[in-house]
Amino acid sequence: FFIVLIILVFAFLSTSIFTVNKGEYAVVKQFGKVVTIYDEAGLKFKLPFIHTVDTLPNKELIYDLPISEDITKDKQTMVAESFALWRISDPKKFISNLNGSIGNATSRIEMLVYNALKNEISSRTQEEVISDRTGKLAYDITEVAKPNFEQYGIELLSVETKHLDLPYDNKESVYNRMI
Repeated sequence: FFIVLIILVFAFLSTSIFTVNKGEYAVVKQFGKVVTIYDEAGLKFKLPFIHTVDTLPNKELIYDLPISEDITKDKQTMVAESFALWRISDPKKFISNLNGSIGNATSRIEMLVYNALKNEISSRTQEEVISDRTGKLAYDITEVAKPNFEQYGIELLSVETKHLDLPYDNKESVYNRMI
C-alpha cells in the first residue's frame, strides 16, 4: 500500500510541476482559457489534468521581410530588403488577437511594415532615399508602423533596411550613363 501511495504522489507531483525557462512566457490555461502567465524563470506549479502549459518567446525576435519594389515620389522604382525587430509585450492580447501564433504575428508584421515602408519611400525622392545616411528612413518607418501593433500585444522595436537599390533592369542603363 505504501509503495502504491508513493507512486501516486510522485505521479501527481510530476504532472503538477513545470519549469519556465529564461526568455519565455509560460501560459497556463484551464480548458483553453488563460489563467496565469509567468514571465520569470523558475519552477512553477499547476493543477494536474486541468491546467495545460504553453510557451511563448519572451525575447527580441527578428522577421526578414520579403523584398519589395517601391516607387519614390519622383516615380523611380527602388528595391528594398528589410527586417523587423519585435517582441511580445502583452501575451494575453497576443493570444486573444493572434491565437498565440508566431506565424499569425509575422504575417501581420509583414503587412503593416510593408505598408509603412511603401508610404515612407513614396513620400521621398530617389535621391533622398539613396542619400539617407542618418537612419531617418528606418526611424520613420518604425514610428509609422509602431502604433498599429499595440492591439496585438506586439512591440515593434525597429525596422531596418538591409539593402536599398535600383531594380536590376535599371542598373545597366545607369551604368551605361555613367560610362
